[in-house]
Amino acid sequence: MVVIEILDNQTMQTYRLCEQGSNLRMKYSKNIASLTCIVGKNGSGKTQFINALLWSDGRFELKPKKKRSIVKYSGAVELHKNNEIPDDSFDISTSFLLSQVSLTALNRNDSIYQVGAVVNIFKKFQELIEFSNKQVNIKLTDSGEAIKAFGERFLSRIPKGDDLRTQIKNVKIQPKNIMTVVIRKSISILFDLLSFDDYFLDDDVLKLIKEDIDFENFQPKEDFYDKVRDYLAKKNKESDPIVDKLEQFFKDINFFIEGYKESFEISNENDRNILKEYVRIMTDKSSRSSISRDVLLLIEFEWNGLSSGELSLLNLFGRLYGIKDEVQDEILLLIDEVDLGLHPEWQRRWVNDVLPLIGEILRTKNNILQVIISTHSPIILSDLFDKDIIFLSENSDNRTFGQNIYELFNTSFVLDNVQGKFSTNYIKEVAEVFKPDQIHEKITKFLEKYFANVEGEQSSEYFEEAIKLIGEPIVRNHFLNKLKQFKNNNKEELIRYHEKEIKRLREDLKS
Repeated sequence: MVVIEILDNQTMQTYRLCEQGSNLRMKYSKNIASLTCIVGKNGSGKTQFINALLWSDGRFELKPKKKRSIVKYSGAVELHKNNEIPDDSFDISTSFLLSQVSLTALNRNDSIYQVGAVVNIFKKFQELIEFSNKQVNIKLTDSGEAIKAFGERFLSRIPKGDDLRTQIKNVKIQPKNIMTVVIRKSISILFDLLSFDDYFLDDDVLKLIKEDIDFENFQPKEDFYDKVRDYLAKKNKESDPIVDKLEQFFKDINFFIEGYKESFEISNENDRNILKEYVRIMTDKSSRSSISRDVLLLIEFEWNGLSSGELSLLNLFGRLYGIKDEVQDEILLLIDEVDLGLHPEWQRRWVNDVLPLIGEILRTKNNILQVIISTHSPIILSDLFDKDIIFLSENSDNRTFGQNIYELFNTSFVLDNVQGKFSTNYIKEVAEVFKPDQIHEKITKFLEKYFANVEGEQSSEYFEEAIKLIGEPIVRNHFLNKLKQFKNNNKEELIRYHEKEIKRLREDLKS
């Protein structure tokens, strides 16, 4: 059941998400039950509002009460508080995730789930992003680079001069700079899995790996698993879980080796299918896939050809894709500062093109996905029905849907002025110049304030050029007419004008 209204227990105000009894309710996308936008001036509490909806701190009541997943996303880095989050809800904002993992780990996870989202619903993504010039590159993580730098010293438990060192060194699987690292990590994990002493490597384990793994293609020989079972039986250890992990690992690593390319073309279907399987291996959380997952922690994806706006969108999509199998069938998605990092054209397309992809990724059985966003963007507001907007700083009678973006910019909940503050002050001071008395002196002071190397005797000519810099034609022409009147009515200006003309005529006679 959808959230109909939100009660704020601090202010006792009620916010309606789905207008009941209205003849018309906007349907923005087929998989989206409702879309609501929070707007207000800086400091009006938009982020606090979003956070309080996620936290179990008692401020808000969602009506009707029902078990649902609340998901918060924000790409901004904000001061983070470790407030209690309800069960089955998720904070996938950058700040929260950085309080849990390192930046390096977060970037790796983001890249994997971004690729996963794209390759699994590629046809839908094609409507939003042009992928003909986009590639995904494979590279070593920092951990992988560290193993590469350690070289043979990484496997210090292998006795010096042992044949296994030579076998690893002579691996021919390409590219060697990545595959040698992967194989070293794999063997290290096999040592830990099969050896039951933290300090000494069992000779039987060393022999098993050395003699029963084919290092030409890094695959087990025919009787490898039987020998593992015999070895574990001798140690009185249960063999099934370990053998299951080994079988899955060698299957996965074989696929990784055979499918490996330094760069994958996203527009190529075969490349997408390989990446799809890579993502599955890297994100499979089952115990059976633990070795594969641990080994491929050395690998990460890197996008090539994405713009910053495209990457910002994929960051959102990737994090949603990463939790899609963990959320309830009813979801309230909170996106703070939805326009952050997006070019105006992406903002213009957000409701029409981005929102449906969110609905595709988080598609639920009952299509109960409600979205609440906050924004400063009048471009996004122009796509929203006015009843779907919550005004925090003040109520507004403006109709936003299909409204002229200039008019939305001019409303107080977006901007106090439609020009930059510097240019606004500039225009105000031009207007001050034309107030009666001492206009010539005020022109000189204005030019000294805003321009360098201005000659005093030509101040009115420079001031005319200064007025012509104003982009708005009505304002510019108004000031130019004012200046013309001043020149025609001020005797000192007339004298200066005629003296300048006399000087020009004399110079013409000389030439």
